[in-house]
Amino acid sequence: MNGDAATAPNTSDPDTPGKDAASPRIPGNTGLVLQFMDSLLVRQARDPAFFASLSSPPWLRLEKDTPSGGKFWSCTIQTHGIDLHWGKLNTQGQRLALAITRCNRGSPIREARSRTLGKLKEGYRLVSSYGPLP
Repeated sequence: MNGDAATAPNTSDPDTPGKDAASPRIPGNTGLVLQFMDSLLVRQARDPAFFASLSSPPWLRLEKDTPSGGKFWSCTIQTHGIDLHWGKLNTQGQRLALAITRCNRGSPIREARSRTLGKLKEGYRLVSSYGPLP
């Protein structure tokens, strides 16, 4: 191995806050997205009633350019699970509500973080979001 960071394997745990932000396989605004998700995890750990204090649930929208016109993916983090919405740009797309019992370690934030990280690795980029900043 020549030590080139671009060819180094990604050994980070995608579920551990802060460990994957510098991965060479993740594009541009990933640091901001992970900082946002990590701050939600920290706030919830400090105060389990944190979500109840929010005026509306945190969400984000990612998009990816494709030869056929592009795709979108969005995730809304709820106290009862996550709501996913995806499809081709300018279409209704598909929706899925994932119950908390199906979330990573019973945590909607961890589930959203893991799925978002996967989409960022596929080349999606952040286009909009809402939620408490760190």
